Amino acid sequence: MASRGKTETSKLKQNLEEQLDRLMQQLQDLEECREELDADEYEETKKETLEQLSEF
Repeated sequence: MASRGKTETSKLKQNLEEQLDRLMQQLQDLEECREELDADEYEETKKETLEQLSEF
């Protein structure tokens, strides 16, 4: 039973790390594509991504 809990905890931790990596990659991609986006779209996407990051 304890083994199952450790496995689930490990999976949750891995999922959180992957989500954090995706959000960081999204910010990097956003900066790289900044010139292709209009200012409002850029700011809104950045704001949403930073809000998601702050939840960590």
